[in-house]
Amino acid sequence: MIYSDRCKTCKKMKFKLVIESWNYKCPRCSADLSVIDEKCNNCGLDFASFVISETEKKFSSFIQNLPFPIVLWHIYETLLILIIYLVANLLTNFFQMKLQPIANEKYLFYTVIFTFLNSLILLFGSYFIVKKKYKQNFSILGLKYSKKNIGNSIFEALKYSFIFVLFNLISIKYILDTGVVFSANQTIFSLLMNEKTLGNLIFTLIIFGVIIPFIEEIFFRGFMFKAFRVKFNFLQAAVLTSLIFGVLHIEPNMIPISIASSFLFCLLFEKYENIFPSFFMHSLINISFIFFVFNDGYFIGDISWSIIILGTIIISTAIFLLNNIKLFLAPKRIFLILSSAFNILMIFIILFSFSFYSLINSEQLLKNNYLLSLKTLLLINQSRFSDAESLINKAIDLQKKEDAELLGILQMIYYYDGEHKKSVETGKRILDAMTASDKNLSNKKYIETINSMALSLAELELDFTEYFDELKRYLKNIDNPSADIKETIGWLYVKSGELKLGEKLMLESYQEQQTFSKLSFAETNYHLGYLYYKLGNNNRAIYYLKNVEKYNKSNYFVKQSSRILEKILMKEAI
Repeated sequence: MIYSDRCKTCKKMKFKLVIESWNYKCPRCSADLSVIDEKCNNCGLDFASFVISETEKKFSSFIQNLPFPIVLWHIYETLLILIIYLVANLLTNFFQMKLQPIANEKYLFYTVIFTFLNSLILLFGSYFIVKKKYKQNFSILGLKYSKKNIGNSIFEALKYSFIFVLFNLISIKYILDTGVVFSANQTIFSLLMNEKTLGNLIFTLIIFGVIIPFIEEIFFRGFMFKAFRVKFNFLQAAVLTSLIFGVLHIEPNMIPISIASSFLFCLLFEKYENIFPSFFMHSLINISFIFFVFNDGYFIGDISWSIIILGTIIISTAIFLLNNIKLFLAPKRIFLILSSAFNILMIFIILFSFSFYSLINSEQLLKNNYLLSLKTLLLINQSRFSDAESLINKAIDLQKKEDAELLGILQMIYYYDGEHKKSVETGKRILDAMTASDKNLSNKKYIETINSMALSLAELELDFTEYFDELKRYLKNIDNPSADIKETIGWLYVKSGELKLGEKLMLESYQEQQTFSKLSFAETNYHLGYLYYKLGNNNRAIYYLKNVEKYNKSNYFVKQSSRILEKILMKEAI
């Protein structure tokens, strides 16, 4: 009640004031009133209830029309929804593990569906808290379309997403291609790399490229960031939101870029007070990632460094000029700061593009072992072994010394190319260059060298006992031994005829190793396929051997796997 039931005088005075403000007329039916009436004698309106409800309506309207609406929900409520979401993910992951043996295209479809259904928890959880619990308009989460700001917000999204799209292109084509794929049927990254169906690409683009970014922006920016923003300043709220957003992406290679992009999403949300700029940017980044990864980089396979650098210079210059025009047209302080920072960034990108292009095409590359190893690893994973060998040999000639690091890369080239005699010879060159103190189990280069030599000798059907004994000693004496070495030891047990012991070690290694290079993934699956072929388990053998064939590269493991697969299929046909 808005007055005390006990105080009759007060009650009469309040009604007198209210009725005077109504000009002694009922606000509903306009019937005449007196100062002592508590209800309308004509329509029965209860004046006390009417005053309370009208006050609530006007207060609610006032809240909704504030420049930055009042947030009534709490941080713990956002975290509660997040916990429910994570539990749902654990449950769907359990079902996905049961589906692992099915074909890649079906597994991708189920993975996308499960991810979409889980994301609905974020959407409906936000809706329930905001709309049902606190009776606020759902548009408070940033779903406000403004014709005035939409052009600016799209431009902001385009210019910032360009940086991340460029990073995606370079990292997927020239960095991640050298190395990181995830174990079979586990992540969107590896599934898309092995996906060739156009229908699944379109389906993934719609769900992961448009719908899920929209839902995530409603939850992480409109709901979670706002809850943090009530308690903290912008920087603290943006960092907390971005860390949570990044960690939830799980895949190690995606966490840093997710955190960085999320911070920009928060910045755009803070500036425009709606989710559309961050949604456009989020969507563009996801769409580019899906396109670039699909079918082992099918859409970016023929793009050369020259085209990437030229395109970067043209686009960044165009955005730089447009940004400066906008700088003069919209002289707001925050816009000036953002635009100035972006101008500096664009200049850096242009200069970096020129300098890096010059570096990778100059003799300086041959003197920089780190860049050289990256480029060589890329060539190896593209099965361009002769180009990789030529590059390393040029570097060795230029440096005029037996560099153990370069010889190690050369040994790896020969091993993956199936040139096992050359791999053994190169391994001996590395060991000869080592001192007695270098030849110890804690020396990574020493262990890697004898590991490669043992593998090559096993493929040549020659005696590998000396190196096998050394690797077993490593396994016994070193804490947390490398999963790669454990896999090699398992394989050598298989080649020695101790199949069960080999199976135990190889499966342990397969579970422990979170990521694989493309060729090591093919190698591991070839070894497991061969093992189960020897054990007479043809179904499992076929599963692993077909994993090797997904890459469609002309390398040693694909050839070996195809040969064994042919034997199994011929035997089954008979």
